[in-house]
Amino acid sequence: MSVFTAGQKIRASDLNRACPTELEQGSTSDYTLTTSYADIPGASITFTTVVPNAVVVIYAHFDLRIVANNTGYCYGAVAIDGTRHADQSVQVKQSVEDRGGDMLRIRTTLAVAGSHTIKLQARKDNLGTALFAAPTTKLGLTVYGM
Repeated sequence: MSVFTAGQKIRASDLNRACPTELEQGSTSDYTLTTSYADIPGASITFTTVVPNAVVVIYAHFDLRIVANNTGYCYGAVAIDGTRHADQSVQVKQSVEDRGGDMLRIRTTLAVAGSHTIKLQARKDNLGTALFAAPTTKLGLTVYGM
């Protein structure tokens, strides 16, 4: 975000950075977790920034439902332009029909102007069966620099 100083001449591009844009997309179908990370269907947003070093605040909500006992750890993650961010959501539920939600908030900077894609991804340990439910598994963005 820009910090304006007294006497500074402001350009239209400066205002793009100062005015946030909010975007949101829910998953389009339940996603049954596997032992490898994969994209959650529909939980993806593609957008274009007009300035370099645009700031993005990502809000990810993972709505976990257990389908089989002893499922173990379930992980939710965010991929930014194809690279999974280090911060992850981790949930552990043990009984059939256990349900729980977890939020993940990430603040990042996109170094170059242009098209960007942010997606939710998920995986689980090798035990049991679990899914992230639709449409309550959601991705939200606040973008400064569109």
